[in-house]
Amino acid sequence: MVVFQKIIEAFLLPPGFFVTLFILMSILWCKKAPKKALSMFFLAIVFYFLSSIIGIFLLLYPLEKSYSYSDLQDAEVVVVLGGGVVKTPDGYQLSIHTVARLLRGLEIANKKHLPLIVTGGKLPGVDQLPEAEIMKQQAISLGFEEGNIFVEPLARTTKENAFYTIALMKQKAFKKAVLVTSAVHMKRAVYCFEKNGVSVIPCPTAFLYDHSKIEWIDLIPNKDALDANLAAIHEYLGLVWYRITDFLK
Repeated sequence: MVVFQKIIEAFLLPPGFFVTLFILMSILWCKKAPKKALSMFFLAIVFYFLSSIIGIFLLLYPLEKSYSYSDLQDAEVVVVLGGGVVKTPDGYQLSIHTVARLLRGLEIANKKHLPLIVTGGKLPGVDQLPEAEIMKQQAISLGFEEGNIFVEPLARTTKENAFYTIALMKQKAFKKAVLVTSAVHMKRAVYCFEKNGVSVIPCPTAFLYDHSKIEWIDLIPNKDALDANLAAIHEYLGLVWYRITDFLK
């Protein structure tokens, strides 16, 4: 009974609702408008792909498996990339992505007795502290020594994260950094640092791919899969855009 309920819910609520809708439309138009019916069926397949484990395995997993935990022996500093802030009734606070990155960065910095660089600015027209300042405040509240935190408050993109952080590293004479960001974001982040001539030690966190055994429930459409696949598509497009703009320079 529970299995039946889950399946029904999956196809009656978004994103599965759209799979159901497009399939029904393709059936209704099958005889009167075959081309429209085929288009609707294609859209149903696309929505199913993007909201199921199939899309995750083909889109997300290749990104998140690009880097694994590395040897931190030569590291001199931990760099944590910001992942956004959220405005709440009590003011701005770090997004769940940024919190996960910061916690991982603090874990490594404490374990290896390394200083911390937090990087992240603010979007134009937004009246808030730079993201890196909010990250610094959070790190201090968790007991990390303020004197060992360096703030890079200007970056608005991953490319700017790398550019401004490298400038700060040179200023502080840091040569080798542990780079902490979400696993899905790591490939683009590493590309930006290496394009600026700096080799980093990738330390991905906040994995979206669930490495547990695949179950039947993973095959039905769900919002988490859709969010993860859209994040992966965002990273692929961002990486392609950076490569094109770097090539055209």
